[in-house]
Amino acid sequence: MPDKTKLVRIIIVLVNLQQNYKVSADIIQLWQKILHLRLTINKLLLFIMTLSTINQVLCVSCSLGFTVVIPGEGSLNDQILACTEELQKYLAENKIKRTVCIKQSFFVNSTSNEETRKIEELVLQITSDKLNIQVPTSVIPQPPLGTSSRIIAEYTFLSEVENIELKILNNIQYLRLNTSMGVFLTAAGMTTYYDNSNILEQSLRAFEHIDQILNAEGFTFGDIVRQWNYIEGIIDFTDKSQHYQIFNDVRSNFYSASTFPNGYPAATGIGMSYNGVILDFIAFKPKKETKIIPLQNPVQTNAHQYSPHVLSENQFTTISCVKSTPKFERGKAIVANGNGILFVSGTAAIKGELSASQYDAAMQTLMTLQNIDNLTNRNNLIKHGIPSDMKTKLLILRVYIKNSSDYENVHKIVNEYAGNIPVLYLQADICRSELLVEIEGVYELYR
Repeated sequence: MPDKTKLVRIIIVLVNLQQNYKVSADIIQLWQKILHLRLTINKLLLFIMTLSTINQVLCVSCSLGFTVVIPGEGSLNDQILACTEELQKYLAENKIKRTVCIKQSFFVNSTSNEETRKIEELVLQITSDKLNIQVPTSVIPQPPLGTSSRIIAEYTFLSEVENIELKILNNIQYLRLNTSMGVFLTAAGMTTYYDNSNILEQSLRAFEHIDQILNAEGFTFGDIVRQWNYIEGIIDFTDKSQHYQIFNDVRSNFYSASTFPNGYPAATGIGMSYNGVILDFIAFKPKKETKIIPLQNPVQTNAHQYSPHVLSENQFTTISCVKSTPKFERGKAIVANGNGILFVSGTAAIKGELSASQYDAAMQTLMTLQNIDNLTNRNNLIKHGIPSDMKTKLLILRVYIKNSSDYENVHKIVNEYAGNIPVLYLQADICRSELLVEIEGVYELYR
């Protein structure tokens, strides 16, 4: 791939020559060709710059890596292929490190349940044909923002894998991975397709899939360290029952059979355009002295301790846990041998248990980032038993924006905050109608 700095310098030289020197009519045609080349280089540079770098972090003596791929122009098939080629390239470069892609998430601008299902089939087919491997995959109907690409990808990698097993249970693919410090389970895209979405039934089926996988591998819900919950029309109502509240009640019902000595998972509950309910998760069982630490935010009430005042309605009497709280921690850290990882749950402009009073995306973004800083700052980590000499490094962010018209303002703020790390910007409803932005992330913990 051409060096980006060299390309930038070429463009600068061409512009300076054009602006500072007079040229005869005889070479105007040559300059037109050069300018055409300049435009071509600009397009190439734009494509290169959309391919974000891969950040790696030591996670319990293993390397956990992330990458975001935003393909250039082309058909949907071309864009999926471009993402897959970047995945293939990274795996080839890190083969000696025994690196495995443990989860791939595609975010797409889709128009229906059926179209989302077809796109997922296309993604799985291209991945299988190109790589000869099967990767737990979710295709989420959340339109990407800030790009002309219809689809973008996020990949999660695990290195120094001693043994990997691809398993299938009830048509759900998942991975069991042995490392020197423990066993990981990863699964994605757990959903049941309906022509017309049914949030109650799809929530039940998705959690049943997780329950069956966990039971088959000797895990419980208490072993999940990170969970993603995508809910169609998250703040919409069906039969006087809010979709997010239906989901929370189903989650509580399934969680009630497990114990959570290390707290609930870090999690995100976020809207999507279609497809009912989709769940992804990463579970982990440590082999040695590894700490799994739930984190509280000093300025936010624990979500699982919300009062009924901020919960919504669910009229379905078939669920035993009615009007229950969202069962997740604000963050979850895994620490061993002086290294670790910190998952930051989906975070919004909430203080205590109440939403921000400002219906302004920029203000809510600033407040959300401050909430993340309050969670991850040194004093709060020490308070939760993380060694005082451990530092944090931001690795990746996802930014969910309710209204696409707010993208520019939100992007400016987040870009200044995040610098050069990979960031996904996605359009999605947040779990409360007054909230406009939600942000999640991953940090490295290191000495």
